[in-house]
Amino acid sequence: MLRVAENLDRSHSQVISALTLRAREGGSRLELVANGDAELEVWATGRHIAPLEEVVGNPIRVVIAPHSMPLFATAKPARARQTSAAAARRSTPAKGEAPRKAQGKKPA
Repeated sequence: MLRVAENLDRSHSQVISALTLRAREGGSRLELVANGDAELEVWATGRHIAPLEEVVGNPIRVVIAPHSMPLFATAKPARARQTSAAAARRSTPAKGEAPRKAQGKKPA
């Protein structure tokens, strides 16, 4: 068990947040919930799973749970900010144009 646990954090970035061992007839699945790229953890755990397979009594397949999603896929793209010069151009009327009224509360 200790070898498996050590390999689940092989990259030292704590990408595995949970796991489930699903025992089935003819084989078991170790499902990992990942918060990012866990390819290294899956590979390393698969290489050191044999002692745990002996304890469980059948082969164990290491997989990423289907509902896992890398963090970078959930992030929204950053919106471009306008520079202060662009904002000033919008608020300054062009030659021959009437000044714009301020948007705000009307006097009571």
